Amino acid sequence: GNISMAWLTIANTFAGDGFIIGLVGYGLIRVVSETALASWYLHSALARLPTVGLLFLACGVAVAVGRRRAMLSSSKLIDQDQVVYDSLWQSLYESEDGKAGFVHLDKVVQMIGLDAGSHCRQ
Repeated sequence: GNISMAWLTIANTFAGDGFIIGLVGYGLIRVVSETALASWYLHSALARLPTVGLLFLACGVAVAVGRRRAMLSSSKLIDQDQVVYDSLWQSLYESEDGKAGFVHLDKVVQMIGLDAGSHCRQ
């Protein structure tokens, strides 16, 4: 009980995969401990199903699968946006008006002092 709750509490401090590992780990700890207790006290490991542990295992797997699908979907969207961005950038950079605009923008940036390293936030 206390070990699995400590595990879950610590796992909730992490984002992403740490949280998922926490859910699955909590479920595994609960399944093992409840099965061991049932075996010890009831003389049968299957006398009482470890439902809480199984629910956490199922939730952990569901969250992991959902997160993986969302990451793949967003990656595909980013790839599509990157292709569009690259083609627009290339067409802008190749035109004479685009080049003149970049030269003008560079002069404006230097004139107002934004070319210093301390202003960059990315």
